[in-house]
Amino acid sequence: MPMAKRLLFTIKCLVALTLATCAAQAANPFRNLTNEPFATRCNGPQGAIVIPQDAVGTSQQARVSALQTQGAQSHVAHAAATLRRLQRAGVVGAGTWAGSSRLAVHTQGGRLVLPDLVRSMAVGDLGDEGNQITFQYENWTAPEQTLLETYIANAYPKARLIYGPPAFNITVKVIRDDTVTDLQGGFYDATANEIRMPSLSGNVPEDTFIFMMLVLRAFHDDVAFFYDAWEEGFVGAAATAIQVQPGVSGDFDPKDPGPFYALSVYEAVNHPELGNPTFYPAGDFGGMLVWRVAMARAAWLKAWIEDGSFFANFNRQYYAQFTSELPGDVLGLRSVASAVLPSVEGLPFQEWYQRQYVLDTSVRSGIKEYTWDIPLESAVVLIVEHYLTDGSGDEFIRGGQARTIYWSYDFAVNLYAEEGNLIDIPTTGDTPGEGFLIPTFFNIGGPQRVMVQLDLNGLRSFYPYPYGIRGFEVGENNLYGGIIGETTGTIDVEGGDGISGLNVGRAVWGDEITSFELSPLQLKITFTNPDGQTMVRQVNVGWDSYCVFLDGSSQTTLTHTFAKGTTGLQLISLPLTPALGSAPDVFGIAATDLLLARWDPAAPPDGKYEIWPNCDPLATGRGFWLRTFEDVTASITGVKAAEEQRISVPIELGWNMVGSPRLSNVPVPQLKVQVGTDTPVLLADAVDKHWVQAGIFGYGQSTGYLTLDELVPFDGYWIRCLVPAGAWLVFEPVGSTASAGQSAPQSLPKPDWVLPVHVQAGSLYSHAAYIGAAGDATDGFDPAYDMQAPPAFGPAVTARFVREEAGSKQVWLSDVRAANARRQTWDLEVTSTVADTPVRLTWPDLTSVPGELKPILLDRETGKRLYMRTSPGYTIPASDSGATRQLRIVMAADSAATLTVSSMAARPDRSGVSLSYTLSQTASVTARVLNIAGRPIRVLASGVVQPAGSGTQVWNLSDQRGTRVPSGLYLFEIEARSDDGQVVRAVRSARVPR
Repeated sequence: MPMAKRLLFTIKCLVALTLATCAAQAANPFRNLTNEPFATRCNGPQGAIVIPQDAVGTSQQARVSALQTQGAQSHVAHAAATLRRLQRAGVVGAGTWAGSSRLAVHTQGGRLVLPDLVRSMAVGDLGDEGNQITFQYENWTAPEQTLLETYIANAYPKARLIYGPPAFNITVKVIRDDTVTDLQGGFYDATANEIRMPSLSGNVPEDTFIFMMLVLRAFHDDVAFFYDAWEEGFVGAAATAIQVQPGVSGDFDPKDPGPFYALSVYEAVNHPELGNPTFYPAGDFGGMLVWRVAMARAAWLKAWIEDGSFFANFNRQYYAQFTSELPGDVLGLRSVASAVLPSVEGLPFQEWYQRQYVLDTSVRSGIKEYTWDIPLESAVVLIVEHYLTDGSGDEFIRGGQARTIYWSYDFAVNLYAEEGNLIDIPTTGDTPGEGFLIPTFFNIGGPQRVMVQLDLNGLRSFYPYPYGIRGFEVGENNLYGGIIGETTGTIDVEGGDGISGLNVGRAVWGDEITSFELSPLQLKITFTNPDGQTMVRQVNVGWDSYCVFLDGSSQTTLTHTFAKGTTGLQLISLPLTPALGSAPDVFGIAATDLLLARWDPAAPPDGKYEIWPNCDPLATGRGFWLRTFEDVTASITGVKAAEEQRISVPIELGWNMVGSPRLSNVPVPQLKVQVGTDTPVLLADAVDKHWVQAGIFGYGQSTGYLTLDELVPFDGYWIRCLVPAGAWLVFEPVGSTASAGQSAPQSLPKPDWVLPVHVQAGSLYSHAAYIGAAGDATDGFDPAYDMQAPPAFGPAVTARFVREEAGSKQVWLSDVRAANARRQTWDLEVTSTVADTPVRLTWPDLTSVPGELKPILLDRETGKRLYMRTSPGYTIPASDSGATRQLRIVMAADSAATLTVSSMAARPDRSGVSLSYTLSQTASVTARVLNIAGRPIRVLASGVVQPAGSGTQVWNLSDQRGTRVPSGLYLFEIEARSDDGQVVRAVRSARVPR
């Protein structure tokens, strides 16, 4: 069979790039309101063509103008050039084309115009079982109209069975519109209830498929989901399910030409870069449209394969629970879906959803590389998209040259491909931001797992490719895959015709799961490694074939007790990746009692917590917050990292929750950091390079955050990455030493002096915050000295130094400045979540602070000042705690006179004692009489402000109650406190006569 034929299915999905109506969508005003990954909310349909009714009404001119400005005609050239390249290669036929469907909405004054919804809410018939859509046809030729009418007569009843009743009773005009091109396919105007399509192409299965997608858009009409991942995904998947029903479209084959069909290679191309709030982002890059559309359809097809009534059941519940916010509330939509489909592919729906990256509707900004990697028999298709996503989700072209390495199944050999190892990604021309390579392998020892390593502008990715194992025809392998972490073993499959005891060789396997063409099935696949351990996956497969990847590494069972302690809150990690996918099963905690949280540094503006089940799955190297109501002893079976291998944990810009993949303690100085393809460097060197902030933070229930010297198994930690493109935290093989040419692990630099401030509320403590100075420090951010504190979680009392930088508030745990400054000011913010409990600040160690410096604490709310050398601490009363207090520390080495008390004399006689003294500057004076054991007898003055010069206090020989004291030796104390916080004391003695 010729190579072009082999490539036909997998590459034809590229044809959909001709839909690059994907649109610069500057006119679409809708955006995310919240940006939590997999749980966003937005204020309108972000992928829709928006037709403003203001000024120009609903005229043809307004519609055409919106279609042209938001249809991004400039991107069609990119798509057409890609198609021509494939045609020249003989991959697709000369007449191949594909179209899709778009949603159009009208706005007035910036608000959606939804006449059917307004009417339905008044009469209460949203989603009624009796709702129907009536179709009228305009401008079609007689044969075209007959074809469409005949098709809809057969397909519409099946559509109601699969999609449920329409939202509204409406009449939809199906209009042939010559302003809509074949490349655009067609669009549904939800406000006007119009389907607009070009003249039919003659490819009846594809023409009717596009028509059905537009019909399904009419089913939702004014209550369409606001996110393309849901609306376009539902429409494409359900239209596929309808087209394959008997009597609907006998010639329709999802996989051929299948320009948007990706279910067969879903696992190979399910990468995080697929996520975005819309498939039609503004910007000059449109290369991700086809992949997102294809993968959204495939994801929702998996849900339909799990339960053929999923779409109908979902829509009925969606209509029943409808609110104006629900179409744009992913958490609400997920709740509806999980109620009608509790599990998919053996996972609870909520956990399954988190693993389908195309369904992530959040903005994850940064430079990205996405590779559509399609396994063929002797080649792998690599289509590389390189782009920047900004904070609003808009995407922009990036160029460069990707370099590939093709590793053999045992990573022992770099394999040779005739096509080479370079992929050029241009910034101009017909296909900017996109590179293309099909490396072909021959004579490499037979079928095996090839690992493609791809490096591009500091980004590194790995793509497993099962070489020599995929089939395309009946009688060839239609279920195949690769094993990660093992090279031999056996495969057993339940479902279809079944597979028993199939040998795995060189980390690949393949066989027929059906003796006829593959069609939707639910399969249970079990891999047994040479040690007899098993890994089980449930997968929902569709047409053509299915590629599946299994983790076959040897499994270990570890037992660990997660102690409740005083608060139940623990910062944890697992030194293995659990074989069980569900977090409640891993810990043995009921889902209703499980609190598991993980920080997402990519969530704007500076990251946020994700709560299970909306957080990343449990895996080696990841840190989590865990709260338990009692001690939990868990026996966890999973895959541990190989001790002889280097393990790299990805870290993103900002704070990252990490854990150690090792079963023994790892000294922090031995950790390394890698940026891009650079050689990993020791942590101290990474701090010096400004790759990471100094300090690895752990957590204690009574101490809060604290910097640590080693990482312990099962504990979680924080590290702050300073590289915009992210980096890797590297754990070298167990027992290895520093690499040649690198210095041995070193301690981080230390300031010349520090002043630590401790804070306590009840039994809760905080990591000491400190200020300091160093000769090589700067007054700006210096990662060698200045540390931010990790994000707070749970009950805590904290002390943080605050700066305003670039208009935003920066919070620091330590703030070290240049040592040559004569005067420095630090703003200190103290926060407690413990109500009705005093907060106590102390500074027990000022030994390193030079004597000429005068540290003063100022309470900015009360105006109270303390000279910190002579004050042991400061208490914020309970009535003022449970909130935030603003303080300030002033450190000065100025020329102001030193406060002294001199010429002190006590002169007794039978009527009393006259106490005289001299102040060197104005101060508040407290004068007391003490007995020889130091017990106060009488206070003569308390905080009386006196100017510089002589002062006198007189004691009448009576105690505080007015009783005359007996004769004897007494002590007289003067305490003077200046405005700059200096405190001095002087004591004299005198004998009182009888």
